[in-house]
Amino acid sequence: MEYLVGNNASYLLLITKDSVKVEKIALRQDTLINQIYKLREVLGNYQSILAHKKASDKQYAHTAHWFYDKLIRPVQQELTNISHLIIIPDKQLGHIPFEVFLTKEPNLSLGYAQLPYLIKDYTLSYHYSTRIWLMSLAAKPKKNNGKLLAIAANYKHTLDDSILINRLPIYQRMRNALSELPAARKEVEYLSSKLNGLAWFDTLANERSFKSVASQFSKIHLAMHGELNAQNPMLSGLVFSENGDSIENNFLQAYEIAQLELSADLVVLSACQTGYGKFEQGNGVASLARAFLYAGVPSLVVSLWQIQDDATQVLMEKFYQNISSGMNKANAIRQAKLNYLETASGIKAHPAFWSSFILLGNSKPLAKQGINYWYFLLLVIPLLILALMLRHYFQKK
Repeated sequence: MEYLVGNNASYLLLITKDSVKVEKIALRQDTLINQIYKLREVLGNYQSILAHKKASDKQYAHTAHWFYDKLIRPVQQELTNISHLIIIPDKQLGHIPFEVFLTKEPNLSLGYAQLPYLIKDYTLSYHYSTRIWLMSLAAKPKKNNGKLLAIAANYKHTLDDSILINRLPIYQRMRNALSELPAARKEVEYLSSKLNGLAWFDTLANERSFKSVASQFSKIHLAMHGELNAQNPMLSGLVFSENGDSIENNFLQAYEIAQLELSADLVVLSACQTGYGKFEQGNGVASLARAFLYAGVPSLVVSLWQIQDDATQVLMEKFYQNISSGMNKANAIRQAKLNYLETASGIKAHPAFWSSFILLGNSKPLAKQGINYWYFLLLVIPLLILALMLRHYFQKK
């Protein structure tokens, strides 16, 4: 489902296995932008959600159903027997998760978990442009070590001022404004206990260390803050732990990411606003996520607004359980969200807490880590020899 937004009207190109359809949508660009702003306001502004709950709920219910009515309902009859929607948004549409659209006028008294979200009907994944989507389809699988590299940055660690004097003031100010992410460490500790690979914390979680090994790994999980530069998206960055490095400044910026040669099958950016950026015609949203696509990564999980720490930990743990069981990546993130809805109560079930993360790119299951045949031979051959010797011994008896 590819959307094209014009000044006075918009269009939806729907491609299924059996048909191609173009649907004109009577929707002006200024109206659409205004509605996107309203939806993001009630999803990404936690203080407003808590302080003005009744008004916020009403605005969310109205706006989320409006989006379904305008963007999905016109082709709803074409979606029979379809379970997975690949969304290619246009302009600011790339800033909202379609999962939170409401398929019916909601009864808010039922509670957030019972609302008729689009995610209850479909698996959804995204791409930022048709061109990049086609590039990802044509890309050949790369060789990697089949392991996980998981990094949790630490913003509490301080260094002597004489070491940090080589940091530009703008980066010092940004770092000083960052809050700790205590659940990020728990998140990475959990992943390292369940998946084979490396887990780095504190000063080891720095930019130079990441660059030195990132190309080897199948899965990369970065639990850290992201800094958005809306005016120049290629200067947006991921903030690693500070270790006083004289060459790297521990802000891994989008233009640096795009120059990496990665072999990863999946990158998870468990950080703030990693999928949000400035629109560029033909390339979608210029963001940290798109930089990883250019670095050769076929699939990413990214966030669309500042995320809540504890909810992120729960979602990520379930997501990795799902992909480790062989589930494809789009279904894995969907089931993680649905599971979160089943277990969350009260305000924690609000879509602000679970819908920020989206899957960008192909949704294929992760390849199973191959058998190390040398270990196999070293283990099995001695056992076979022992069995033959015992058989010969007992036959002689």
